[in-house]
Amino acid sequence: MDRSAAVKVGLAAALGGVLICGCSGRAPSGEFNPSESSIYIKEDGSVSSASVEKTDQDYYSAEDLTAFVQGKVDEFNGQRSAGADSQGEGPVSVASCTVETGEGLSLVKCILNYDSPETLLAFNQEIRNPEIAFTELATDSVSVISQEEAFGQTAFTDSSGKAAELSKVTGKGDLRAVRLNGAGLVQTEGDILYMSQGCVLEEETVVRTPGEGVSYIIFQ
Repeated sequence: MDRSAAVKVGLAAALGGVLICGCSGRAPSGEFNPSESSIYIKEDGSVSSASVEKTDQDYYSAEDLTAFVQGKVDEFNGQRSAGADSQGEGPVSVASCTVETGEGLSLVKCILNYDSPETLLAFNQEIRNPEIAFTELATDSVSVISQEEAFGQTAFTDSSGKAAELSKVTGKGDLRAVRLNGAGLVQTEGDILYMSQGCVLEEETVVRTPGEGVSYIIFQ
């Protein structure tokens, strides 16, 4: 395989496993720069997601990766041209794509922005990205999300791992709630206060959701 063909194959693999995505609010990469594939939820409800890959291949460059990802984004946006905003920005935009090398490995990372959680899901499903495999993603205030039947039937824990009464969770009506279905890593802009049982708090603002069922996250 010649180098140009290898680049295309490598970048296709990168796009499938290394995309980092976000949504309205346009979270800059300085706020969300994870070392592992994840999504990012801001206090205003805007979202981002990240896919990160370590590889021993040397055919990646930031320029090639950016061009390849931009092409996929343009293709997706072109199918949804009515979603372009007044500045001409489509439902998905590229925030950054980077390739860091060292110790025989390259860290390949791309960051995208989305106009909605629904677009985040649609784009990653369309490119068959295994790193962002959530099947549901929604965010709103606790007062809104708590109206869902499943919310009222959910057992919650607080950030210390202790069981939390539902009344304490619903009492935080002005805070941000996130509902997800599927396994993955979620980073929030503010500290996480409550999460549904089965979620694992890895840092104050990072939680890992289980592979089955709906998960809820509440943060300030």
